[in-house]
Amino acid sequence: MNFEQMKSFVSIAKTGSFSVSARERYISQPTISNHLKMLEDEMGVQLISRSSKKVELTEKGTVFLEYAKRMILLEEECEYKVKHGAENEKTVIDIVAPGLQTDCQFTEFMIRYAEQNRDHKIVCRLVDREDERIAEIVKEGKADFAISSYKTNNPELTCDLAFVEEILLITPNISSYKNMSRAEFQDCLLHDRYIRFDFGEGSDYLWTDSISKTLGVSLHRIRTAARCANYRIVLRMVERNLGIAFISNTVIAEPLRQGRIHAIRCRDILQKPFYLIYDPKKIEASEKLSRIRDMLRDELEHSIPQLEQIY
Repeated sequence: MNFEQMKSFVSIAKTGSFSVSARERYISQPTISNHLKMLEDEMGVQLISRSSKKVELTEKGTVFLEYAKRMILLEEECEYKVKHGAENEKTVIDIVAPGLQTDCQFTEFMIRYAEQNRDHKIVCRLVDREDERIAEIVKEGKADFAISSYKTNNPELTCDLAFVEEILLITPNISSYKNMSRAEFQDCLLHDRYIRFDFGEGSDYLWTDSISKTLGVSLHRIRTAARCANYRIVLRMVERNLGIAFISNTVIAEPLRQGRIHAIRCRDILQKPFYLIYDPKKIEASEKLSRIRDMLRDELEHSIPQLEQIY
């Protein structure tokens, strides 16, 4: 197993295509295929399921993907330190964000930034309890950027709208859930099995208020098959046609793009704006910080899938 093989695997998982990955990595398609085969042979498991229509991660491949991304980042940091030594320690770019955003929306961003900026060390810190005080971390110079659902009124900080978190209904990607009429949608809510995602402070509000009042569905009539605080397990259960679930749009971009699930927007169900907070004087004074701000804006904007179907 080597890093070139892992980079090819991560690229295939991201693009869903051997040919696109080959172009992205500037190598031939047979080389990409050989990298994957050597990985699978060494590990003794199938990482990617190949079919004539699409390329999908297997269950083992999904597990390996997270480790591969971490190892690639670690390899790049190791290479820099060995070549340049401790006397040229990298500048630290510090981003503070809530747990779900740290886990879902920053993985690809951190890899992309590390590839383009090997003279920087980028740190993404998890905030266990996200509240209005997160802006003070930036104001006090303890972080360069913060992602928060709390809009700061501090005149010394810039607070840009980054994205709007929205709760969506996700279903298995099968024809019976697509292009439903309003009556069929209501029937789906009443009779399908639910995988309940307990995703934090908004969870009780979502279930007791948004669903029951906005959609006109009594909680007593909902068939809850399972409850889970891990969004990956919820996604996997829905993919396997074990039920449907309400879940944040911040976690579904990749499985939706890969055709593993189907997503439906529902009117007036829990929406929460998130803001990118930073000190404009500090950012504008640094070309590198300005560049990372622009990359953050782009990454956050494109991490949210755009859906038209609304019930």
